[in-house]
Amino acid sequence: MTFVDFADFVSTPAGRRATKLLAGKATTLKQLFGDVYSAVKGSNANRGGGALRTTEQLCGDRMWNSLGIAERRIVGMCLAYQVSIKAVPLTLHRTPSGKGSRRYVELVQKRGV
Repeated sequence: MTFVDFADFVSTPAGRRATKLLAGKATTLKQLFGDVYSAVKGSNANRGGGALRTTEQLCGDRMWNSLGIAERRIVGMCLAYQVSIKAVPLTLHRTPSGKGSRRYVELVQKRGV
């Protein structure tokens, strides 16, 4: 993740909404964006298995439980953006109905034989 990724996120509709949701809070959007990246890169998602995981599971109980409702929504927006630009090795799992919490699965990397 680079500063450019963050600057690009801030200019998206989700980034602008996240900025408004954080108005008046001690946590900065840049801090949350970096925390999400670090948490996901260090999570079990990068260790195989192909299990579906929610944002909460990817970030871990320690981080998730320290966040308020607005921050949790922002963390979801940050993760969705990072997945969309392939900054983290995950892909969005789409259910046939499109309902329910977003879940992510590790990208399968082909290994040379």
